[in-house]
Amino acid sequence: MTLYEFDNTGHHANMWVIYCGEKYYVISANFPERLFALVPEKEDVPLDEWCWVRCENVSLIKNEILNFPAIKNREPMTKPPQEHEQFHAAAVNLWLLLANYLAQLDKVVEFLATKLELIKWRHR
Repeated sequence: MTLYEFDNTGHHANMWVIYCGEKYYVISANFPERLFALVPEKEDVPLDEWCWVRCENVSLIKNEILNFPAIKNREPMTKPPQEHEQFHAAAVNLWLLLANYLAQLDKVVEFLATKLELIKWRHR
């Protein structure tokens, strides 16, 4: 399973995957790290017996029947690579624009400070 597939999968309470040629039940998921916690059967298993694996190391066994529509139809959490590149370019342009405005602001502050010193000097 790719990272993009992980982010766009309708995660549900009846997920099964293939890991190292064996079928496992997904008892939990760590979304920020894109990890699955696997157990051999769909039953209560102590936390220390969960096998945490990266999503790239499993193949999802499709089960559309229990896939909740609210989750299935949600917006993707991760955009395709070309959208990431466009976002990065926009962020860089915004940063450069902000840096330019800050440089101009520094000049205005310096100018005002000079004028303030002149006014103070005149009123002594």
